[in-house]
Amino acid sequence: MRTFAVVALAFTILSCGTSSSTDPGPAAAGAAGSVADASPEAEAGQGGAAGVGGNPDCQFTVQKAECNTCLHTTCGDPCATCSKLASCGALYTCMTDCTSHDCQKQCEAQYPDALLPLIDFLGKGGCVDQQCQGSCDLGLGGSGPDPFESARVQCVNRINELRGQVGSPPVTRDTKREPCADLQVRHDATTGVAYGHLPPCAELGQNECLPAQGSPATLVLSCLQTFFDEGSSSDRYKNITNPDFKSVACGFFNATDGNVWLLQNMY
Repeated sequence: MRTFAVVALAFTILSCGTSSSTDPGPAAAGAAGSVADASPEAEAGQGGAAGVGGNPDCQFTVQKAECNTCLHTTCGDPCATCSKLASCGALYTCMTDCTSHDCQKQCEAQYPDALLPLIDFLGKGGCVDQQCQGSCDLGLGGSGPDPFESARVQCVNRINELRGQVGSPPVTRDTKREPCADLQVRHDATTGVAYGHLPPCAELGQNECLPAQGSPATLVLSCLQTFFDEGSSSDRYKNITNPDFKSVACGFFNATDGNVWLLQNMY
């Protein structure tokens, strides 16, 4: 399962300061696309937790002392970044109310500037997921299977097959950045203009395929082959084969006219 696999806090997070938030708490971005099924309870406060060291701008506190310490110290910086951004808390709240993949994607589109900060802090592959699981006992949830999971796997596998043909090392699947790639290609489908690069995803190279109707997994294979066949004078060929790239995030979006939009962000 995938979609954004969200981090869900399995215990009550208390707000400090003067926060009036009563919404259930953090479930954030991750492997690209979905919200936690569970109903985690969390709130963002107006200041750091009393008695806890670390970044004073981190406004998330929890009842479990060991986890609280990890949030404020080990993950203090990404916590502070999210806490300072009003839309980060809004995106977090929006996503905790979701029970479907489509709902989550609507939240992402509503708060695009908050996506990466929220992933870095609470998402799958983010700081809490990587650094605090032992102390926080966080669970990963999802709002259902990612409809593009098979296509994402095919995308990465085919890129590596093509890279292997020219002696370039394989890239890894960058699940942490897939939500941003999805948001970029959604933006392009909405405007009808490719390579909009919005919101910024910090990609080092990008290939975007012509929108078409059909199976996303089949379309991405055909598109990648077309780019590879363009040869070494093509920037799209260079993006696929560049030996310096280490990972790739494959983004997909189903437009209302039945066309599938897809792109690949290289890192």
